[in-house]
Order: sequence, then structure tokens, then C-alpha cells
Amino acid sequence: MTVIGGQLTQVNGNAYSFQSLKVEVDSQLFERVVSISYDHSLEPEELRGVGPKAIDVTTGVYKTSGELSMYLGDWKDFRAMLAGAAGPGGYMQKVFDVSVTYAEDGESTMTDVLRGCRVKQVGRAYRSGNQALMVDVKLYVKEVLEDNLLAVSFQDVEDLLANATLGAFP
Repeated sequence: MTVIGGQLTQVNGNAYSFQSLKVEVDSQLFERVVSISYDHSLEPEELRGVGPKAIDVTTGVYKTSGELSMYLGDWKDFRAMLAGAAGPGGYMQKVFDVSVTYAEDGESTMTDVLRGCRVKQVGRAYRSGNQALMVDVKLYVKEVLEDNLLAVSFQDVEDLLANATLGAFP
């Protein structure tokens, strides 16, 4: 029997942790990202008739999201980088990729890529105290590659459209 997740870190080894992360935006390293989160899902729709069981399901809709938190000074640098590369558009119109790499001694290096990102919301909530000012940045993410693996292939639709003739859909 194969055991999934059965390979343990060696005694006195290091497991992946937040300190294992390296975050890059369009190949530029951002060392002071305080948090990063992202998710993706494929949400199929059930086709139903009069009976209690689903008749069939659609392929589904692929949905993604992402969020970064960073210090205010780093946000100013990030925003300036996007604004400088945005051309005639604003910084929220600039499309970029985010690469999240994690590595530890004795563990394999893994890289997740958030492709086709855009800033969609910027949030600030400042409070009294001794903490540094933070900015939360919500991202539109076109697709997430976990350790460079596609979750959803868009090739099927492209093949259908490329091989379709008017009135000849299967």
C-alpha cells in the first residue's frame, strides 16, 4: 500500500515555514511580504431532472483569488513598480505574475505561480499602537499553478473551437 504524505522530515530537519518563502512579482524579489494567501477551485454545476440524483455535471467554473499584506513603505514601492510598467493605464490595470517558492534543507523546492494577476482592491486599517502600518492588497488571479502543475486545462475548449465549423458542434 502506498502511503501519501508518509515521508517525514528528518530528525532535527526543517519543515516548510513562512521563513521558507520567497515571493517574487514579475521576477522582482519582495522580501517583506507579511502574508500571502491564494486559492483556486473548480465548481461544477449539476444537471437535474425530476429524480433525486444528478443526471450529469458540467466541467465547472474555475475560480481564483489572492491576497498580499505588506508594510506601507513596501506598498509604495510595489505600486510604483506597477505604475511604471502599466504604460498608459493605471497601476490596477497592470498584469503581472507572482511566484511563491518555498525551500528548506532536506526538502524539495516547490514553486507556485499566480498567473495573470491584477490589483483589484487596496485596503488599509490603521490602529493606534506600536505596529508598523500595513496595506492589504486583494488580487485578481487568472490561474494558479501549484508546484508548476495546471489544475484545469483550457485546451479542451480551444480544440473544440479550433476544429468547429459553423453548425458542426458535436
